[in-house]
Amino acid sequence: MIRRRVLVPALALAAALVLPSLAHAKKGEGKHQKRVAKMCEKIQCSDQQEREIGQVFQQMHIDTKADRATIKDLRKQMADEWAKDRPSEATLESLAKKVAAHEQNIADRRMDAMMELHGVLDAEQRKQVAAQLMKGKDGKGKGKGKKAKKDKQAR
Repeated sequence: MIRRRVLVPALALAAALVLPSLAHAKKGEGKHQKRVAKMCEKIQCSDQQEREIGQVFQQMHIDTKADRATIKDLRKQMADEWAKDRPSEATLESLAKKVAAHEQNIADRRMDAMMELHGVLDAEQRKQVAAQLMKGKDGKGKGKGKKAKKDKQAR
């Protein structure tokens, strides 16, 4: 259980770093393919690897679509409840638990996808992906991005 609590966020970050916004990609195969191609260029994928990686993440996107739609609906319900003059704390808590359950489903599927990706990449490619994880989304390391700088300036 503890291992999963550590790995799921780490692998969620990996998915976000390696293939930005792929899990939430909009319609359009071209956009999806460009992201996969860009990532594969960085880690020097073969054509076969590129196809397999694209299929893994495309399937993950399909598999999580219902959960993402449900989360959107539940968050709207939460907002509507919270906007009331006298919101029900029990209702809000119930809705939040439902959102968390769907988010966990997505995290579990993301973990599965990352493990599939691990099987597609060779040892050197996995090292390159791991190095990207350490750098963070902006390539400068944790807390060094634009948002962190804005937050620091705002203080």
